[in-house]
Amino acid sequence: MRRSRLARILSAAYKQQARPQIDQCWQKHNAALLPAIKACGSARDLDSAKIIHSKAHCLHPSDIFVASSLVSMYSRCQSMADARTVFNQMPRHDTVLWNSLMLGFVETGRYSELVLESFAQMQHQGCHPDARSFLAAIRACTALAIQDSPGNKLRSLERGKKIHFQAESSGCGDNVFVINSLVEFYAKCGSMDDAWRAFQRMPYELSVCWSSLILGYAESGDEELALEIFSGMSLAPESRTMVAALKACMGLAAKEDGSKVGVDARVVKTKALQRGVALHSQAVSCGLEKDVYVASTLVSMYSKCGSMIDAYRVFCRMDQHDAVSWTALMLGYVENSEPELALEVFSRMQKQGSCRPDATVYLVALKACGSLAEEQEEKEEPTGGRKVRVESLERGMEIHAQAARNGGFNSDVFVASTLVDVYSKCGSLVDARRVFDTMPCYNVVAWNSLLMGYAENDEAELCLELFFTMRRYCQPDCLTFVAALKACSSLAENELAKEVDEEMTKKQQLKYLDKVMAVHSIVVETSGSGDTGIYVSNTLVDAYAKSGSMADSRRVFDRMRRHSVVSWTALLLGYTENKEAELALEILPLMSTQGSCLPDARTLAAVVTACTQLVDLEQGRAMHAEVLRLGFETEIVTGNCLVDLYSKSGIMERAQRVFDSMEVLTSPITWTSLIAGYTRYSDSDRVFQIFTEMQEQGLPAYDVTLICVLTACSHAGLVDEGTRFFERITCPSLDHYHCYIDILSRANRLDAAMAVVKTMPWKATAVTWRTVLGACHKWKNVEIGRLAFEKLIEVDGGDFAGYTLMGNIYGAAGLWEEKQRVEAIKQQNAG
Repeated sequence: MRRSRLARILSAAYKQQARPQIDQCWQKHNAALLPAIKACGSARDLDSAKIIHSKAHCLHPSDIFVASSLVSMYSRCQSMADARTVFNQMPRHDTVLWNSLMLGFVETGRYSELVLESFAQMQHQGCHPDARSFLAAIRACTALAIQDSPGNKLRSLERGKKIHFQAESSGCGDNVFVINSLVEFYAKCGSMDDAWRAFQRMPYELSVCWSSLILGYAESGDEELALEIFSGMSLAPESRTMVAALKACMGLAAKEDGSKVGVDARVVKTKALQRGVALHSQAVSCGLEKDVYVASTLVSMYSKCGSMIDAYRVFCRMDQHDAVSWTALMLGYVENSEPELALEVFSRMQKQGSCRPDATVYLVALKACGSLAEEQEEKEEPTGGRKVRVESLERGMEIHAQAARNGGFNSDVFVASTLVDVYSKCGSLVDARRVFDTMPCYNVVAWNSLLMGYAENDEAELCLELFFTMRRYCQPDCLTFVAALKACSSLAENELAKEVDEEMTKKQQLKYLDKVMAVHSIVVETSGSGDTGIYVSNTLVDAYAKSGSMADSRRVFDRMRRHSVVSWTALLLGYTENKEAELALEILPLMSTQGSCLPDARTLAAVVTACTQLVDLEQGRAMHAEVLRLGFETEIVTGNCLVDLYSKSGIMERAQRVFDSMEVLTSPITWTSLIAGYTRYSDSDRVFQIFTEMQEQGLPAYDVTLICVLTACSHAGLVDEGTRFFERITCPSLDHYHCYIDILSRANRLDAAMAVVKTMPWKATAVTWRTVLGACHKWKNVEIGRLAFEKLIEVDGGDFAGYTLMGNIYGAAGLWEEKQRVEAIKQQNAG
């Protein structure tokens, strides 16, 4: 009675840090040492704990029970350095003392390896472990398994099995706490057969053991069995058990494709939602709905199922909200493509002030900014150059500043990694790099965020440079390789776009193949086998295709253990982009027979493009029917390709009909495809009409759109209209100049055309002089023709069409000697 009274007095004293009162208690109650130490540990007051320690050391310097209590006290105060000092100062160590140290390490959650080292050392010193020793060691193995990636849990599993064998050999294997810890350990390692065997040995049922088993099956991907076990429980579910069942339901939602419902066509996982509603009803009947952990998990479950209305309803019915519940609601809105609402919830949380945001809250708020950035249009920076998403950037900076002010959460490695990602998505790579450079340490997530930022913001060279640097400091993962391979694809794609009008050769396209192969070799080296994982393999298929090596692309595809719709689409697009349309059409039937998966909108778009390349209108119409059958007629990507197909096939009425049926006309590609079709068939009136409508919609005109309009002016002989249109182009490219030179040349304004050639900011190419020479042939202009021919030969001496044109110009003018001389030079160069 006197000891419990002392504990209460000491506990109150520690909370108030009333040290004279502590001293007075020691003088009166010298025998109540152990309860005093326990009370101090419960208060978690390190300063008072050190006072207790000094008194205890004076009274009982070598008492092993006092030492064990002191170790436990320091562990509760999160001061393992002091706990280890007490342990080391003891002349001898028994099992109880070792247990206090090991359990202390376990409870702090940061010293799992030290627990296992201590477990081995205690046996080496002759101490026999008891049930609490095995409990500490198994819990340490569990913590290590949780930290391991899914593919690296085998080592933790092997270590835990050895400890399990020791526990059985020493007679501790039947201890209920050891069994419960084994169930959790095997479940976290994904070894559910072992978890089930351990569970069956329980002498009586424990709710916590049921929870570990159900959660284990859920996390191992066997959610149906998890819910079956939950429904077969003989005990009434507690909050942890209900949370485990709800997580199983969330796993089912992640696997379900879902269906679009409502006017906003949101995706809802209806089957998982039905199971979740039933669990919610059971939670209400058991009185668990108001439990903060259950309620927060219900919010997450409804969010994963796509029902944010139900998630918000549960949130509003909660008596109190902690950081977990606020985070669950915010993350739900982010994952359901409503980042604006997530930021409103974040603002509401701050205004209420009942709960301070922690690192996870800031992380989710920043994710919302990143999602918002992906939805917003880019705007040119005032200084020109890189495009940024201004609104999202400003909001991200504001949250960054708040995280720095309120607890320094900006230095948290996960928050900092998300900041790098947000700044990258907003187009502000300078800020992304600044955050990265100020991080105290880097994990693979931080590296990946910066790498992907460079890859997606046209800084592919920097991305690859950083990738090869990163390998010296951090082990890359699949996302690292995806970013590096995307950078390789971007380099090849940009080179292809830059050189396409100068008939880029295959050799030029393949010059980035070495980079792809270098990254691929690192992928194989890191994985230790040819199995690189589906995401990396899909990106490899695309990267090799972009680099022009369809043989390597197909080789990677054929070695994959399984193929997703993304895999098939990447291969199809590769064949299409490399002008191997016949092979692309051969792939589509294999997708259903070998791949057992349905094509998506991008797959069908690739096949339609192949039909366009082959001018196979019959197959194209069949693909159009397939688009309608699968419900992809409203997708922009399929609409664009169908408009292009019918335009290039000369069926403008059908192309216009597809265009008019599209619900969303916000893509400049759609408009450009239709304009190009009318340009091809010299319907300049429709070209101007559609281009005007496009401008009225506020859509930007791509370079190719402007080329189509200028070409329409050229074909229709609209020199004045073409001149006015050309003069309105802010920064005309070389292709725009070529179109304008063609307009003037076709109208026999060759002097004006030559004046444009001389004054344009681009160096004249073979295309420039060939355009002028062709017009001189039409108008029989010997003088300008001779000049254009000489310049053409300087640029490209092997252009034999130029020799023929010049020879014909001389022949039409009766200059036979000059014609013979040109033909002789042509034959000489040909030899």
